[in-house]
Amino acid sequence: MVTRFKKATTFLISVGLALGSVAYAQEQQKPMDQKEQKQEKVLKSDTESGVLIYERQVLATGDGTRLETTIKLPEGIAPKEDARIPAAEEAIRNVISTAVDAALAGDTDKLIEQLSGPDRERFESQTDADWNPLTKTTGFLNKTWKESYGLATANVTKDDLSATYMAVRIGEIEDGEKLTEWPLEPTPTTNLMQKKGAGTADYMEPGRDVAVVVLPSANGLPELTVSMTHEAPDFWKIDVPDDMTLKALQESLTLHLNHLNENARSWPADEDETERLITRHVLMGIYGVDAEMDDVEEAQSTTPEPRG
Repeated sequence: MVTRFKKATTFLISVGLALGSVAYAQEQQKPMDQKEQKQEKVLKSDTESGVLIYERQVLATGDGTRLETTIKLPEGIAPKEDARIPAAEEAIRNVISTAVDAALAGDTDKLIEQLSGPDRERFESQTDADWNPLTKTTGFLNKTWKESYGLATANVTKDDLSATYMAVRIGEIEDGEKLTEWPLEPTPTTNLMQKKGAGTADYMEPGRDVAVVVLPSANGLPELTVSMTHEAPDFWKIDVPDDMTLKALQESLTLHLNHLNENARSWPADEDETERLITRHVLMGIYGVDAEMDDVEEAQSTTPEPRG
């Protein structure tokens, strides 16, 4: 009788353990089973061709929400997928962060170094830009930064511009004749880009690597596209419109940094988020996009005040 009881008890315990194991396994699988996937197609097109430039995929998991953007490159550019891509993406993030920090420091020479060869050559002969207003503006901005966050200056690094904030797609030019628009329009609502000038057309020869960088909309500002080109021996550069002048670049950057300083009370409480906001404004300034976007005020009304 005792033996039977022991056997029954052992059997029940075994069943219980088995059921518990199944329940545990199911519990462990729950985040995967509950993963929700949402696709949002974003059209960036000119009025003639309506070419789809990229589509975004938003993945919501049990661990939080993560952005993944698959960028469909324009016609004439073939995507590249090889072992060197991660290092190239890191280099691209580093160039953008260097450009932002140079703008904040008023280091115009270093800022222009981050631009493409045709842009640098075009600016060499232009001497009518007055950088004093930008220098004064960066001084005020850094003073406000210290008052808000207790840190000397903003310091944007490539780590601040991770894949959750900035998507990068690298390709290679196959047919420059098919590439009718380069650089790409920086925002869905702008109409700033012209057809390529002779200098850029020669520069965009087959075999050259290029990259499209996308910053999803945030802080009431629109989605932003940055066009980049690769130069020998191994440098990535920001490519701006052929009709961008040095004076226009100076004025645009000054307007954007002034806008940031005037709206400092609406900066995010987290300094990292503010650095990303500054990054977006500097890039918008580099492309000549208007600082006064229609929905900025709405975003500011819901953003917490900075510390200090």
